[in-house]
Amino acid sequence: MKTGNEGPDIPGVGEVDDPPEIEMAAFDALGPRARTAINDMVVPWSSRATLEMVLRQKLNPVNPIHDSLISEQIRRADTEIRRRIKNGDPAFDFQRT
Repeated sequence: MKTGNEGPDIPGVGEVDDPPEIEMAAFDALGPRARTAINDMVVPWSSRATLEMVLRQKLNPVNPIHDSLISEQIRRADTEIRRRIKNGDPAFDFQRT
């Protein structure tokens, strides 16, 4: 677990460092449920990191069943992030300088 200013320890969060073209290409390669889940995230979320995770798991991002599984993973992460924000986790204090 990370502490202090190291940022959150949830894969996909804080990893949106790619050029917009890379993020958009990865976003477009995901299924509709996963794209909706990413759009609903409370924090910036990397489509590239998500697509890489999906491919490592040998899932097909546009297969409806796999898309649902991916979406559920993203939504579980979002629920955990929201809980941590509500509880004042410093890793999610994005207003600090």
